[in-house]
Amino acid sequence: MTQPNVDPKQVYGEDLGAVFGPKMNRKHIRAIKSITRREIINKIPKYVDTTVLGDDPTLFQVCNLVLSVLKRCRALQGVDLDWINTEELKAQGLVRCDEQFKPVSKVVKNNKAQRGIQLQHLVEDILFKFNPEWVLMGLARYSEISDQYFLNDAQHRFVACVLLGIRDLPLEYKVSELRSDDVAQYTAVNLNSLVASEYDKYRAMVQTVTAKMQEDLGFNIESMDRSFVNAFNIFNVLSQYGAKLIEKAVNKKRNHWNAQVHITLFVTTMIMDRRYLNVQSQSM
Repeated sequence: MTQPNVDPKQVYGEDLGAVFGPKMNRKHIRAIKSITRREIINKIPKYVDTTVLGDDPTLFQVCNLVLSVLKRCRALQGVDLDWINTEELKAQGLVRCDEQFKPVSKVVKNNKAQRGIQLQHLVEDILFKFNPEWVLMGLARYSEISDQYFLNDAQHRFVACVLLGIRDLPLEYKVSELRSDDVAQYTAVNLNSLVASEYDKYRAMVQTVTAKMQEDLGFNIESMDRSFVNAFNIFNVLSQYGAKLIEKAVNKKRNHWNAQVHITLFVTTMIMDRRYLNVQSQSM
């Protein structure tokens, strides 16, 4: 399966109308209820195999493959997103030198070193929740012979950036002609790193909400993604009973709860029970 090595706008329209539908008929993702967002995600294939593009597809080819899958499943018809260009990313994102931004047209991936696209993750966790400050540096190998940047980290993040309109990406890179360096960079980031545990995800969401409440007295928790709201509700329920979650590897002591049980015990019996929450909120 081949894909054109051109800007996706040349294939799917200036506003990607072939995938998202006419702009006048779209509804912004933040205005779409969480249950409907879940239905949208469930229509999208979980994984896209990019090896069908050959050994070294360009990032444009990968993006066009992703868009062809999204067009075929029609899941994003009528959905609007936070479209953004390079200059807006530079203004709204982290502080960087202009020299660190490289053109998308020069970015490729070594399919033998990189994985394919986890498409549901890309859409749900990046496109639907896009934040310019979360566009961190990508890691690459620069080949002077081909004048290309072989992207070995940030593939999902950068595919999302291209789909949203960004055409220059922040990169740090090693100058090398050795393809083994692609594997080494991918390994350093993905295999030698410490993956966040379920408890750590819960802790980060609770601390995010807590910090925002302290910083802004008018902060509305309902403006957050439901996962943050649910985590904070779990935290509040646990606090009422003098309990808290701990890492799975930590021995349970005193009145602590193992993080492994919070999903079944608290989400199903308390957090997802709207009547229970209403009663609790009225009594506070």
